[in-house]
Amino acid sequence: MVGDDSQCEVKRDMTGQGKNRTLATHRTKAEAVYTFLREEILSGALEPGQRLTLAALSERLGTSMVPVREALMRLEREGLVEATPYRDIRVASMSIADMVELFGVRATLEGYAIRLAVQNEGQLIADHLEQINRSFERAAEEKDFSEVNNLNWEFHRFILDRAHNFHLRRFLEDIWSKCVRYRAGFRLIPGRDLSAVVEHDEIISAIRQGTLDDVEKACRSHIEKAGLEMKSYLEAEEQKAQAR
Repeated sequence: MVGDDSQCEVKRDMTGQGKNRTLATHRTKAEAVYTFLREEILSGALEPGQRLTLAALSERLGTSMVPVREALMRLEREGLVEATPYRDIRVASMSIADMVELFGVRATLEGYAIRLAVQNEGQLIADHLEQINRSFERAAEEKDFSEVNNLNWEFHRFILDRAHNFHLRRFLEDIWSKCVRYRAGFRLIPGRDLSAVVEHDEIISAIRQGTLDDVEKACRSHIEKAGLEMKSYLEAEEQKAQAR
């Protein structure tokens, strides 16, 4: 695990007000470093296997090592970075086996989530999902992959919110946190973003015109297709690496 034995570098004053301000500033720095590094990994700017050092990152980001260390610990919990036996910190590789398992579980849970959402609110959710998907489509056409990712998660999170199931939320959010490593598929796989637009529309159409079974099937199919395309991409990259 990334080392966590350092103390928070904060100055304290006797009133306590300065302490609160400094702690808030520290949390803001740690959050900013985490957000930056996370996006660097997901965008591919930091590549799988790339070595990360506290000193280099601190210098690059213009901050002390403490918020960098905290950000790396958080990224390690999400599976985005990993510590080697030699205490190196590296960007985590993409595991084909893990991806297949995660997307299989995700397809099942999201299928159940949308079934509950439609049972709870009926066709009313279709209009909002369509608004999100039209924005998603525009971002895909403009190749704004950061916005594509944001809107994709907004689409799926809206469904989960309408399921109104606390335990399902806990399970699915845990799976999502582990799947975040594969968000780069929209950038890495040509046409995946526009395919997702069509698949989202199929889900929306099923909500408006189909049965609950149709809705669940459309949602599961969407996740399964994304998983299969990512699996094909990772297998091709693995073959390229072995051929070098």
